[in-house]
Amino acid sequence: MLNYIITSLLIIIILLIISILHLQRNEQFSFFNDINTTDVDKIERAKIFCKIWKKNPNVNPETQKEIDVTKPTYNSIKNICDDVRFQVPEYTGVLKLLHELRIDDNIYPENEYDRNYFYSGWYMMKDNCTVRDNVLSRESKNPILETMYENGSKCTVEDGLWKNIYTGQGTGNILVASDIDIDHMVPLKNAWISGAYRWNKNQLVAYANDMTPGHLKAISKESNRSKSDKSPFFWMPEPVSEWCKYVADWIAVKHRWDLSVTSYEKDKLINILNNNCNGVNIAEPSAPTSYRGVNLDKSVNYPERLMSYHSDDDLYKRIALYRKYNSVCNNPTKLQQESSNINKYFNTHKKLYGIYNPNSPSNKNKYNSDKDKCNLLASPLPNWAY
Repeated sequence: MLNYIITSLLIIIILLIISILHLQRNEQFSFFNDINTTDVDKIERAKIFCKIWKKNPNVNPETQKEIDVTKPTYNSIKNICDDVRFQVPEYTGVLKLLHELRIDDNIYPENEYDRNYFYSGWYMMKDNCTVRDNVLSRESKNPILETMYENGSKCTVEDGLWKNIYTGQGTGNILVASDIDIDHMVPLKNAWISGAYRWNKNQLVAYANDMTPGHLKAISKESNRSKSDKSPFFWMPEPVSEWCKYVADWIAVKHRWDLSVTSYEKDKLINILNNNCNGVNIAEPSAPTSYRGVNLDKSVNYPERLMSYHSDDDLYKRIALYRKYNSVCNNPTKLQQESSNINKYFNTHKKLYGIYNPNSPSNKNKYNSDKDKCNLLASPLPNWAY
């Protein structure tokens, strides 16, 4: 009888040890409980885990604890992160920027768009000339003829020499400024449905008057009407020789202002870069923090991508919140218990989800309830993380 009791106790102890080890393994290695998963979200989370782990193999990105390289956990992580399914391709230059853009195929109500949200006229710069006049002056191949008003308040560019780069008449020149339109590389309406709908007035005005090279172009009125508010999926310049520069500028603007692309738009941009731009040297654009003539007010919440790049810390805040609330939002009891934390996290981390102004017309009444805020915190990981 005693032997039976001792044997039973030993079995129970062994089972407890196995359970503890299993729990520890789950805590340290929870992304990979199901190594053969076909769940797209789990695979993408695994990619992010491995991407960050490879930067510092001695630390578990999930727990931020050191990993003993002599223990099985280290080898398990290494084996999984060597799996081709969890590899993140290393892109450089413009392709790198493109793959960091958010993908959003949602259709936003276009009837909310109004061009006057962005501006009612061109911004007046420090030289007493408008942004339009400065773009015309910058892009003219010959010295310009301009009119300065007597009070010095503003000037108007009248004549110059501008290349008609977006039409098949690549050598055609435009001599009269009144025949020129200033094209927003990413049109205002496209910017609106790609994320600008959540900006405040200061952000919209800054975008419309952004003098960063590649953002505003002096083009013919005909080209501007033809392009209208179309993305590269629907419209490209007629000369193929202009395509590489065009898509590079398009991607740079969207990246700088944290605007999304549709999956179709992204595929088209990738195809152009791969098929038309191999061997073409396209410089990776920088991300400025100020613009000539448009001073960015530091108290204004400008798009995160414009001011700085998302860090791994930002990424893991989202991963932590996703894991914390993924099973809470549809459970009324848990939702009530977490109410104060949900509101706290929403208020402190809403920018990570692209919510810069919860009271804007597009966001109004969208995040009134705890469940709405919880669903935001538990939303899938951002594409800029991949």
